[in-house]
Amino acid sequence: MFMINALCRRFLICLTLLGSSQVFAQVSLFKAPRFAEAGHDIAIGAIVDDAAKDVTLSWTCGSDEYQAAMTTAGANRWTGTIPAQSVQGTELTYRVAVGKDDQSLITSPDVTLFICPQYTVLKPQPLALQQTVVVEKEWNSDDAAFGLLTPADGPPLGPAAIAGANGILYVLDSVKHRVLGFTADGSLSTTIEVPTSHASDLIIDPADNSVIVVSQLEDKIHKFQNGRLHEARSAALRKNFEYPAKFSYDRDSKKLYAPNQNHPEKLAAANQTPASELVEQPKDQQVTAEVQGNDLILKTENSSNVLVLPFDQPVGYIDETVTDENGIVWVLYTLEGDYRIRRLARIDTLNARAETTQINVWFSFDATRRMTATPAGVALMTGDTSHGRIVTFDYAGDVQ
Repeated sequence: MFMINALCRRFLICLTLLGSSQVFAQVSLFKAPRFAEAGHDIAIGAIVDDAAKDVTLSWTCGSDEYQAAMTTAGANRWTGTIPAQSVQGTELTYRVAVGKDDQSLITSPDVTLFICPQYTVLKPQPLALQQTVVVEKEWNSDDAAFGLLTPADGPPLGPAAIAGANGILYVLDSVKHRVLGFTADGSLSTTIEVPTSHASDLIIDPADNSVIVVSQLEDKIHKFQNGRLHEARSAALRKNFEYPAKFSYDRDSKKLYAPNQNHPEKLAAANQTPASELVEQPKDQQVTAEVQGNDLILKTENSSNVLVLPFDQPVGYIDETVTDENGIVWVLYTLEGDYRIRRLARIDTLNARAETTQINVWFSFDATRRMTATPAGVALMTGDTSHGRIVTFDYAGDVQ
């Protein structure tokens, strides 16, 4: 291990987050932690698809930069260690560089590792919820039914996103090229025709109920007011954001934001400023969550505290996280081996309280955003092979 003055920071285009793994073109980090305790060694693993001459692990801690050679573990797997003496302060960044026989160099994007003196371990308590099926219709059965497409050579496609504002639940029914709005009793209140079959995300401006539809594959953002197209804007969405990106909207700056391609822990604007330019993130609380063995670990943007939810069996993966208007974090996740059974966690980060329960929902189709916060809990767009459903889960416990 030795200190270096400069590091190659060439970034690649394709980034996918899968639990604690991060995949890049020709470089896959199969052991890519985002959280660590101070003073502990950190193991990093990489899979290199191409023939590699050498693989180097580099990291930055404070103003100091270090690197160490990774060693091969067979089958294109390489391992390296960030030593305990470097795991100090509040965070560090690391990356993997691969040198090939043709003298070319491939470097993964930076990964931020959050460091804390110790984790706050929460003992999950039972979560009391009131479940309500707001809408249930057979797929494609009538004009008000959700669309489901089952191609012969791909996964089923259904509603791409759900979002809520001012008592209305909006569903991006991308198969039928529209947005549907439903009241709390399941009545259809809004139908908006969308001029694309590739819409991938849905955001609502609660100030005036403007509906913003993102078509990332077409580099387009559509804004609707009072059910009519108000504005269509072009933006570099395919190039700068992982697909499908989950966008958020900041009312003050009137900009859309999503995790930046090269810096997934930061946010970049998708309109009105260049998408590659890092800008101040919106006021909505951002949550970083990952799986480490039997633990579900998360950190909110405005807190240095790292919360751990331990379970009796390994956590399979995290489907989604949302933060409600009270700052409560909701996590949709599964335990390993229970891939048809979803679980929901309600985490009060201010009072360090966690509650969890199993919920009866199905996801038989691909979607960008399956869950949205409501004033009383969360709403999910779900469905099996025959019916599509909007289901709400209202918190029925004691508010702390």
